[in-house]
Amino acid sequence: MHCAALIGFVADGADSDQLPSPREMIDVCKKAVKLLPGSLPATEALAFLQKHFGHSKSAIHTLKLFLINYGAANSTNTAVIQNSLINMYLESDSVADAELFIHQQVDENPSFETYEMAYKLRSLLAPRDDPLTLEYKKNATLLAISAFTASDPRICKDLNQWSLANDYVHEAELHPDILSIDRVYPRTNVIRFKSGASMSGNHGLISHDCKIYSGSHSFNIDTFEFPGTDESVAITEVDDPVFTMITPRFHTDYFSWFTETIPKMVIARQLILKDLEYSKAKIMIPTEGISDHIDDFLYLPGNEVLDGRLLFYPTTPTPPLLERFYFKNSLYTIDFTANDIVDSPTTSTTIIATPKDILQKARTFLHQEVKTVYEFYPRHEITNTQQGTLVLLTSTPFGNQHKVILHLQNRFGHRVVFNSGREPLLEQGARFAAARVVVGVQGDPMLANYVMCQEGAGVILIPRGVEVREKSLVEEMGGEVVMFQAKGLKEAVGGYNNNGKRLGELSDSILDLLVHEMDMMFNRVMERTLAQQHLEDNLEEEEEEGFVHSEL
Repeated sequence: MHCAALIGFVADGADSDQLPSPREMIDVCKKAVKLLPGSLPATEALAFLQKHFGHSKSAIHTLKLFLINYGAANSTNTAVIQNSLINMYLESDSVADAELFIHQQVDENPSFETYEMAYKLRSLLAPRDDPLTLEYKKNATLLAISAFTASDPRICKDLNQWSLANDYVHEAELHPDILSIDRVYPRTNVIRFKSGASMSGNHGLISHDCKIYSGSHSFNIDTFEFPGTDESVAITEVDDPVFTMITPRFHTDYFSWFTETIPKMVIARQLILKDLEYSKAKIMIPTEGISDHIDDFLYLPGNEVLDGRLLFYPTTPTPPLLERFYFKNSLYTIDFTANDIVDSPTTSTTIIATPKDILQKARTFLHQEVKTVYEFYPRHEITNTQQGTLVLLTSTPFGNQHKVILHLQNRFGHRVVFNSGREPLLEQGARFAAARVVVGVQGDPMLANYVMCQEGAGVILIPRGVEVREKSLVEEMGGEVVMFQAKGLKEAVGGYNNNGKRLGELSDSILDLLVHEMDMMFNRVMERTLAQQHLEDNLEEEEEEGFVHSEL
């Protein structure tokens, strides 16, 4: 029986009585590796069987031998084996071995693929602003861009080597003939490319004359989806001035879409409708159908005023996108800065998050949309008897999810609702607008829906890994975050290599503690809300009294 056939039977869960013994199957694949030296499929098949039948060390040895003997021959195969090795290390909790392996690979083979792999591993093990993580990403990005060879004169006039520009302020000073900056809010700029800019790749990377512009995303861009050559790449010329709403990771990461792209579109919409300078601009948005949640937002009633202004960027679920858009007129993009100093450089090694005032504008817009369909209570009128004041995200399910739901329902009744992330946008908006406490697993992208919560709502995070962006979001918007702790919780949520894995089960004792934490946070949130409302009422009364006295 062939090695590939054996893998198929084992992966499909075939009856073991109808298959050779594990040793016999492993021997078949060992022979395949010897007969096909340097074969990636044969090597992966052997490592799979070794790991599947409890011989992880042998599987790791098999993959390492491939790298030693054939790693230099094919960078794509090398990247595949490197990723397989890292996953094996992490699944066996050999974190130190994984990190050592990465350091060795970077020293021996400092390629784009190796740096990108090293970055992905460090992202699992270290915070987002970890210097080594950022260094790996920087090196990967610069190496990828330097390898671009696109030379169409509309894209790269002087046949220069491609480079990266991640500071719009500096570029505007050097090249005022190419771009300018309009500070529209304290930490928000509109960047105007006067003519000749282009946009390519699934994530809409902007370029102008052999230079990629990343702005507040710095080195954190997806260069592997950018067509770096002219081969088979069509160029579509656009005559209208355009605001681009295509941002890095907008369709692969719900969190980025909700906390960056939606706020930017709200600002662009406002500028087009109210500012004469931008009144003729169209908006470039994703093609319909790339994602339900994107379609939901783009076709909200409040966006109907943009009918006739929309241009569609043909994003595809599977890259690469072999098309460039060349803008003969102005191309506008919205960019954020780290501070509110107008001439301050915008360069940063990590992504600059959306400022609080822009998130609040997005919240206001979304609440207006919710009010057209659902009942909406101001935060100070919400009580501990109302429906849906507590939200549990079920988009990252536990092994005993049904029991978790029943436990919370038995305690809170109709006060608790469950959000899977598959509901229509406005339905989710109504739930989060009513919520005073949100509970979710750290790293769940649906925590981005906190943008739709009313001011002061709290979040209970069930820790998992090192991701901190949802904590930063809640704190930026003035909410309280509690990192939930309980005996046995770490085992339930798993270790480092969690992608695609179902969580473990929450015990009764953990659930009882969670119920207690939800009660306590709700009380704290409501005390602060009522105190704030009392203060606002007093200020309003003082202003009214002052107005009456001035009239007299």
